Amino acid sequence: LIERELARRISLADFVRESWPVLEPSTPLVWNWHIDAICDHVEALLTGWAEAVATGGVPDVNNLAVTVPPGSLKSRVVSVCAPAWMWLRNPAWRVICLSRNPRVALRDALFSRRLIESQWYQDRFRPEWQLSDDQNAKGNYGNTAGGARQSAGIGAGITGTRGDATILDDPLDIKDRHSAVERETVKDAWDTAIRNRVNDPQRSCRIIIMQRVHPEDLVGHIFEKERAAWQHLNLPQEYDPYQHCALWTGWQDPRTTPGELLFPARFTPAVLAEERTILGSADYDAIHQQNPRPKEGALVKLAWLTNRWRELPPMARMWAVFDPTAAEN
Repeated sequence: LIERELARRISLADFVRESWPVLEPSTPLVWNWHIDAICDHVEALLTGWAEAVATGGVPDVNNLAVTVPPGSLKSRVVSVCAPAWMWLRNPAWRVICLSRNPRVALRDALFSRRLIESQWYQDRFRPEWQLSDDQNAKGNYGNTAGGARQSAGIGAGITGTRGDATILDDPLDIKDRHSAVERETVKDAWDTAIRNRVNDPQRSCRIIIMQRVHPEDLVGHIFEKERAAWQHLNLPQEYDPYQHCALWTGWQDPRTTPGELLFPARFTPAVLAEERTILGSADYDAIHQQNPRPKEGALVKLAWLTNRWRELPPMARMWAVFDPTAAEN
């Protein structure tokens, strides 16, 4: 019993580290401080929920948005490991995991179930529950302690289903970033069918983890409507002091030098220079810097051109600035 209890107290970060060879036996794990940051804040959010349920209180934080560049291990942490880890502490916990791409949602559900069924998980933690025989589909399965994990693409019917947590992983496909129809579809799904799919509006958690792709993506939409209700872990590829983030846990971005890289072991200056060339400055700023710019450009705004002067004010020097990359002129 003591060994089981000690194993049950494993941190989410250590769980990710230990479980890595189960799913990636031939790929070395390259760790970085930003993975600790994601793990620690997801763990703090879910632990806050568990403590509130146990005491009848209300957690300090219910909603966490994580914006991070692609290739940063975000799906492995939040969509694969976190549900399997959470069942060690609260096996009755129920979660709904969503992604814009239903194949991605199903992939991560299978990865998570593979972890739970692995010899490593069973020997290391010796859970007193097992996966339910009557609810063990690929993307929708439960355990004998009452826990459940449902996975679906955004837009799939989840009416009637509620969870203790809702996880959205990449709610908008990057290829659809400039489609107003696709963006509105995601935002409408959130407002009408996803946001309220929780068991307890006061205690249940919502996690959105994504790369920014457009000023009007889901994070932009949510922050415009209810910014104060969300904590934001923002991790740009190159440190920007104007985007410096500090969270309820007391954590702050450890970087202090502008341009300091997030994950230099994986994304070197040469790799990022190539990304900037291929993507262009606007998409690079959105996807890697988590700082999407309006389609009309970030240098000269179309609205500025509506101002007219009959006489220019006195000036020592006059500049004309043009933004040739703007989509509309």
